[in-house]
Amino acid sequence: MNEVEARVSDAPPALERLLTASEVAQLFRVSAKTVGRWGRSGALPLYRTVGGHHRYRLADVFAFLGLDPESHALSA
Repeated sequence: MNEVEARVSDAPPALERLLTASEVAQLFRVSAKTVGRWGRSGALPLYRTVGGHHRYRLADVFAFLGLDPESHALSA
């Protein structure tokens, strides 16, 4: 396995992709502040980076929307 293949195989699955509050806000057509409130209230699980920023897993966003993450990951 060469270096490029190793990097591709180590890449996280699409549903593990982390989104910023702004990216989630665009999907829901709300403000980033609203997404932050959802995260702080626990309605939408959030993950903190080492620098203290909030990130949201794509799978969690799909679940919040009531969509099946697996079926949409294949079409993305």
